[in-house]
Amino acid sequence: MTTGDPTRGPIPLRPMNLGDLLDGAVRLFVANWRALLLAIGVVVVPLQLVSAFLQRDQLRFDFFQLLTDPAALERLAQQGAVGSPAEQAASLINGLVWVLVLPVLAGAACVIAGRSYLGEPADWRAALGTAAGRFGSLVGAAILVHISEVLAILPAFVALGAAVAAGSGGLAALSLLLLLGGIIGVAIVTALFVATAPAIVTEGLGPVAAMRRSWQLRKPRLGPTVVAVIVAGILVGIIAFLVGTVPVLIGTRLGGPLAWVLAGLGGMLGQLVQIPFAAIVATLLYFDGRVRQEGLDLQVRAADLDR
Repeated sequence: MTTGDPTRGPIPLRPMNLGDLLDGAVRLFVANWRALLLAIGVVVVPLQLVSAFLQRDQLRFDFFQLLTDPAALERLAQQGAVGSPAEQAASLINGLVWVLVLPVLAGAACVIAGRSYLGEPADWRAALGTAAGRFGSLVGAAILVHISEVLAILPAFVALGAAVAAGSGGLAALSLLLLLGGIIGVAIVTALFVATAPAIVTEGLGPVAAMRRSWQLRKPRLGPTVVAVIVAGILVGIIAFLVGTVPVLIGTRLGGPLAWVLAGLGGMLGQLVQIPFAAIVATLLYFDGRVRQEGLDLQVRAADLDR
């Protein structure tokens, strides 16, 4: 820590490079693990159990057998493993619930991370209440951001579909280039809007205003932000996959009524890792932008001197 860095929470308020960002995310998680897990777990645990129960018929197979016996997949389909129409409808409703719930949970994690970063108490109930109060903005912003990401990669899929339909090798090569460009475009869009949720819960902005705020904070450092988002996303994804997949594989191996219970456990563990870490990284990028562009660290130092 350089001399004069104001430190209220687990990490100092100063501009962060990639190493500082990842280290700060781990420190904030460790410092607030109880509040983060309670805020997310109180919602994730019952929802994951319900989700796994609704998909229990799809888990009555041996995953490892499918790898060695391709005919097992056909038998699985013939046995109606996709579930009855009623079960499919219930699964669809459950998926819609997740669409509405995940942005709020991410917002609550952003509240906890932001308050801890500024050295303020981070109560999980208050964080959930704050995020729930911004429900419309959080869900609306999440939908708008995902639409922007889809639009960034949609031309590549359209060209790829046209190439397959026409059987054109040249068009297929062009679509692959477009796909690569679309992936880069998605990374750029994600980086520009990564600070949207923290802006909503910290400044009380609406969805469009928060997206504009995130754009303003991260555009001056777009390149490093893209790298940070990609690296953090890969690390969090790997950890969540390892933590969440093992119980699912064990469940499908054992089969029977335990399969959906273990699948639910795997889903819980994965979400309990992925949601808070992604939210913490987004929060640190939000405050990093404010430190670099608005001198937030100097404002905090001045306020502390006044007190």
